[in-house]
Order: sequence, then C-alpha cells, then structure tokens
Amino acid sequence: VEYELDEDLLTATLIRRFSRNQTVWSRIRGGVHGLSNGNHLICWGENNDPAVTEINEDNEIVYEISFPTGAHRYRSFRFPWKTNYLSVNKDSINFGIVSVEDSLMLPVTLYNTRNEESIINEITNKDSAFYINETLPIIIPPNDSVIVTITYKPYSVEYIDDKINFRYNTDSLLLAQQVYVEGSAILTSAEDYISNHKSFFLHNNYPNPFNPGTKIKFNIPQDVKSKTRDVTLKIYDVLGNEVATLVNEEKAPGTYEVEFTIGQDSSPDIASGIYFYSIEAISSDGSDPFRSAKKMIILK
Repeated sequence: VEYELDEDLLTATLIRRFSRNQTVWSRIRGGVHGLSNGNHLICWGENNDPAVTEINEDNEIVYEISFPTGAHRYRSFRFPWKTNYLSVNKDSINFGIVSVEDSLMLPVTLYNTRNEESIINEITNKDSAFYINETLPIIIPPNDSVIVTITYKPYSVEYIDDKINFRYNTDSLLLAQQVYVEGSAILTSAEDYISNHKSFFLHNNYPNPFNPGTKIKFNIPQDVKSKTRDVTLKIYDVLGNEVATLVNEEKAPGTYEVEFTIGQDSSPDIASGIYFYSIEAISSDGSDPFRSAKKMIILK
C-alpha cells in the first residue's frame, strides 16, 4: 500500500494498492522497494510461496520466486547481476554409494565466456568428505574451459550433501558458480552391496534438487521367510500429506528404480519446496518390516 503524505494538512492519500489474489500475507518482516525500471519488488517476509514478487506500474506480476520451507528472509532486494561469465557443465553431482575410506573422483568443467582470463582463486565448501584435487589458482584462458576433479571420500556411514563454490574474487570483481554434491557411504564395497541384495536400502534420489523429474532406487534383499514383499513407495510434503504413490505392489528380491515426474505422478500444482519419499516393505506374514524415508527438493 502506498500513500502520499501531506505534512501541512496532516492527511494521507491512498495512491496505490496491490494484493496477490488476496491470499498472500505475512505476519512479520518483508518490505517493498522501487526498481530503476519503475517496477516495485515486494518481499513477502515469512511467506515461502511466493517469497518475492515484482510488479509493474499496472500491478502486473513480471517476476516471482519461491523458497523451500525454512528459508528465512528479512529483506529481499533485486540488483542487476551477470553470472554467465563463469559457468559449469553440471550444477549437481550424485556420487552414489562409496565404501568408507574409499574414494570416487568425478570431473566438472568450468567455462570462461569472458574475453580475458578468469582465475579461480577460491574454492569453498563445508564438509571435508568433498574436496578438489587441483591446486589454486586455476587459470581459465579467455573463451575457454578447464576440467577440475571433485573427490568424495567418506569417513563414516552416512548420507552427506554439500555445495562447492568456485570463485574468482578480486577487489572489484566477483564471479562465482556453485555445484551441489551428495553421496552415501557403507562399510562394504558398493558393488557387492547392490548386487548381492543382502540388505534393504533406499538410495538417494537423483538428481536432487530436481525439476521436473528424478529417479529413486531401492533394494529388496533375499529373504528365507518370504520370497516377495508388499512394497509401497510414497511422496509426502513437510506436513505429512501424501502427494503421490509411486509403488504399491508385491516385489521380488532385486534392485528397482522408479521415476517421479512433476505433473505426471503428482498433482500439477505441486509447489517448490522440501518433500520426503518413504518406503515400506513387509513380508507376507507381516514380520520384519522395513521402513525408510529420505528428503528431496523440488525447485521450479
């Protein structure tokens, strides 16, 4: 809401009002600021969908963004920002399953579209299980590319995800690109673990985050009590509401992979955010049930 204030007459005149379908509101934070093109950017505070809306002079929405649940924002601003001077061929890498103390190396290509060289002088991430083999600085010639190697070496049995940031940082320039990485660890070799089906296992979906589709793999082990299992694989939102059922049938021992695609397996109105996929496998006599759930992120 915009008012014109007359400090002499002590009056406030309504100039403009905008409501996002009269459904979007926030109890705290948020803000509005004018842009150089005459539009206004609205930060909806503690509202995830949408989180930020840009409107023109006719109150038409020209840009909008949403965030995953739990991503807090106090103020949001919009400035011109050119990011295609430095790019990567993969914005996410799934290393799959790697045995503890073993390692897996995968390449990623960095592209420099500038007419002068770019120098990667900073690489940052949080978890030491992921690291870059090359030493800094990494020089990328003009309009050229280089290949760097990301290594995943887990030290304990757990699922790990991280973000690796490649940066060219000077006093007057910052170019940056980010690669999302993830992987799981086991005590035995990944090949034996998967091929022998000795244990239940729900793999991490790939890609993650995703749009519009991702793949989910799971293992059903050999079982002397029951040769088959009643298996259900479902998608839930953060409130526990069921979004989609991907599997609901009897399965023999083996490795299976199913695909979850927005707009096909689920409602076309599914929003960006955090979701969970949950598996349940129960033998015919109801004994020895297996249940597991993992997180996935949808980014539109």
